[in-house]
Amino acid sequence: MNKDFITIAKIDGSSEQMEVVATFKLEESSKNCIIYKSINDQKYYAASYDTDLDYSNLNTDFSESEKEQLNKIFNTLNFGGELSA
Repeated sequence: MNKDFITIAKIDGSSEQMEVVATFKLEESSKNCIIYKSINDQKYYAASYDTDLDYSNLNTDFSESEKEQLNKIFNTLNFGGELSA
C-alpha cells in the first residue's frame, strides 16, 4: 500500500512532512477534511481544506459538533474499522 504525504508549513517558518491517514467529507457541514499524522512524533491532526487548492490552506477551526464527528471517525480508523464516508 502506497502512503501519501503532505508538507505542512509551521508557524516558525520550518516545514514538516506528514503522512495522510484519511480524507473524507463531514456529513453535517459538507467540509472536506483530512486526518494526517506527524512522522516524527506520531501525533494526529485534522483539518478542512478547499478541494481546488489541493491540501493547501488547511483550516483547523471546527465547531463542537464537527469535533465530535472527527473524533468518531478517528476512533473508527484507530481501532481498525473502515470508514465509509
